[in-house]
Amino acid sequence: MESWIACPSCQLKHRQRPEGTCPRCGSPVDTAPATLAAPMQATEDFSSAHSTRSEGTAEVAEEPAPKPEAQNPALRLAGCVLILNALLVAAEKVIVPQAGGSGFLSGPTMLPSIVIDAALGISLLSGSTRYQTLAIVRCVLGLILFSALHLAEGEVLAMGFQFAFSCGLLMLMVGTPSLLRRGVALSGVGLCVLFEVAGLYALGTGGDLLGLQGLAISANTDDIADGTLQGQKFHFQMERPGESWRLRKDADARRDNPLADRWLIDTRSGAHIIIIGEKLPANAQVSMDRFADLVTGNLRKAVKNFHADSPTCSTFMNLPACDIQATGRVQGVEVDYQIRLLSAPDTIYQIIALGPSKSFSEGRPDVVAAIDSFRVW
Repeated sequence: MESWIACPSCQLKHRQRPEGTCPRCGSPVDTAPATLAAPMQATEDFSSAHSTRSEGTAEVAEEPAPKPEAQNPALRLAGCVLILNALLVAAEKVIVPQAGGSGFLSGPTMLPSIVIDAALGISLLSGSTRYQTLAIVRCVLGLILFSALHLAEGEVLAMGFQFAFSCGLLMLMVGTPSLLRRGVALSGVGLCVLFEVAGLYALGTGGDLLGLQGLAISANTDDIADGTLQGQKFHFQMERPGESWRLRKDADARRDNPLADRWLIDTRSGAHIIIIGEKLPANAQVSMDRFADLVTGNLRKAVKNFHADSPTCSTFMNLPACDIQATGRVQGVEVDYQIRLLSAPDTIYQIIALGPSKSFSEGRPDVVAAIDSFRVW
């Protein structure tokens, strides 16, 4: 029986040759039969080599090349909101240079707030999570500090908007929010941004965009029963200028001016009427010219660019009185004044009406009519 062998190099089966080489590739060939060790060894080598390549492939599969980390789209949304808030606060600074800032993440020192919010917003918008924790801390601090400030000032509605804005941002930045959670967060944030835009519109034009200013005022004021205002510490009454006028709460009014006995505010135009009474010593004589100079002098110290026309002094209800028209700039807003000073037997009164120039001129006739309805007893 002829002996067949297999070339370990090319696996060719052939009869054993005297020179001991493969007739195809010329490689040295031992004399082991094809049915014994050589073919088995070759098969094992091939299998081993194939197995090695498979294991290498498996290793590649088990340790794939690193892929870029998938970004949470909600972080980009939060970045957009932070940038928008920074832009709105910057716009407020331009419109009202003296303002302390009413942005939901801004405080009295506005420039650092603008820079921080813009930087954090750009970082999140770029898809980076490097400053995500810092943005969350910033948002939590805004929620606590500014909500507390609004509450301390009695601005419940503003506190509610602050709470909704900060919580909406946190819902976008913490964890991986679902589509529903994103929708709820954006709804709350969007409403707050609309409120802020309305505030800027009111500062710039004196108007009330969407009635949001009136809503904020109504939340911190009381209705005037029967439309007739009664004095609290002093004996007087006055008709309100219109149905949109409401009475500020006593604590809020006295916090802003301890001498104010009554303080009215118009939910439509943002105009104010402040009534101040001061008791006089018995048999005191009042010089109305000096009284007018004292009042305008105090306003000149408190109001930027204050200018008053010469007082028009006469009598009102058989009592000495002076009327003064003036202008000024309060927190960057041009303001008109309509003032009446009145001297009763034991009390002097200041009735000071003021409002944004662009809207006050339209309501001035109603304000003058209300001042003319002022009565003492």
